[in-house]
Amino acid sequence: MSVAREQGLGLSLLGPLQVTCCTDASVAIALEKGRALLGYLAMEPNRPHQRESLAELLWPEHGRDEALVNLRQVLYRLRLALTVGPHRAPLQIDRRSITFQTGPACRLDVDEFILHLDAGQLERAIELYRGDLLEDVVAPSEAYTEWLEGRRQRLRSGLLEAIYRLAVDGLAAGRHERARGYAQRYLAMEPWHEPSHRVLMRSLAATGQRSAAILQYHTCRDLLQRELGIEPEPDSVELFTALQQGELLPAERVAAERDRPVLLGHLQQKKLSHVFLLFDRDFDGLVGGDDLDRPVEQFRINRGWKAGCPEHRVAMNDAEVWWSQMKPWASAKGERLTHDDWFDFWAAWHAAVAEEATRSQQTMLEVLKGSGNVFFDLLDANRTGFIGEAEFAAWQTAWVPGVNAAAMFARLDADGDGKLYRDDVIRLLKEFYLSNDPEAPGNFLYGQYF
Repeated sequence: MSVAREQGLGLSLLGPLQVTCCTDASVAIALEKGRALLGYLAMEPNRPHQRESLAELLWPEHGRDEALVNLRQVLYRLRLALTVGPHRAPLQIDRRSITFQTGPACRLDVDEFILHLDAGQLERAIELYRGDLLEDVVAPSEAYTEWLEGRRQRLRSGLLEAIYRLAVDGLAAGRHERARGYAQRYLAMEPWHEPSHRVLMRSLAATGQRSAAILQYHTCRDLLQRELGIEPEPDSVELFTALQQGELLPAERVAAERDRPVLLGHLQQKKLSHVFLLFDRDFDGLVGGDDLDRPVEQFRINRGWKAGCPEHRVAMNDAEVWWSQMKPWASAKGERLTHDDWFDFWAAWHAAVAEEATRSQQTMLEVLKGSGNVFFDLLDANRTGFIGEAEFAAWQTAWVPGVNAAAMFARLDADGDGKLYRDDVIRLLKEFYLSNDPEAPGNFLYGQYF
């Protein structure tokens, strides 16, 4: 669905890139680099972008002068294409920078999508989402890919949140066909999302289709075992057991599921559940501030630091900072996090990282650099500018008792040179906490997670 407008240009960035003018005629952007440039500028509007930065983003393999010439040529053709009738191209260009200007004469579907989400007009927002951001644009560089991945993830999370809310609201209102439709749409995008499987199970059972509801559980369980090698969540097993006994869990559980954040992908939940269990050494199902201190103390012992030395204080301070952020989410007695609290915290953290990336015009990788630098400096014991296998093992064995740290280091060391540099460590942290790619090396930062 194209962006509605009365005049000027309309840019549809969700799905394949489309540009239309006031007569609904399509505007062709012939050059692939022109499409990549337009998509980037439109998603980062109303601020100047230095020519040199754009040239490097689009032509990283070329020298500076050649890349700038290429940029000038693409800009010329892009401005011609976007000048439609009496309307000038929404580009402010000078010798040093380029700015994409939004306004009444140039409207973006992404802006309308976000406005509808914020206003609670979820169905209208979903209609605007034709596909992932800049679906048909070929990323010209690794930096562009990283930027695009971050923007896509935030928009996709907003879409999934809207779909799930509508599914659960439909279930709560007894509109079961509607609930099933939205739950199935969610599962078409993320088949491992157990809350959506549970919506289907509840809806089928509520309409007298108990056998189909039980079959849905088996479909979910088989998928999780086959694709991820894990068992269903306790909530899914509990619902399945109730269905077998001819019961249905109370309606209040529907509201609880509706209010639970859904920004975490299944693989992210799997990795974070693994870390929760690493903290929960007494197996009481709870994590508190003392649980975060324990691996730090073991790390101090592994490294041979004296208690209270500068390095130890830095490590303890880092744990305290993390706990200060987690503690407000603790619902258990004694300020301790349950497993659900843990996921709720990380869902909020993911949303905050994405929001900060958007607010500061950075990639999510750049937002994580502060934490990555602290982490790297702690592990680089010899101040060589890289982390070797022994340094890594001193840290990982403090977190993961019995781990084969050498094997895990080999997984993380993509080029096999026996060294993890600062940028490598920041990338691995990003992959562990933010990626849903099962092939990402950073998944093994805290050992074997499955």
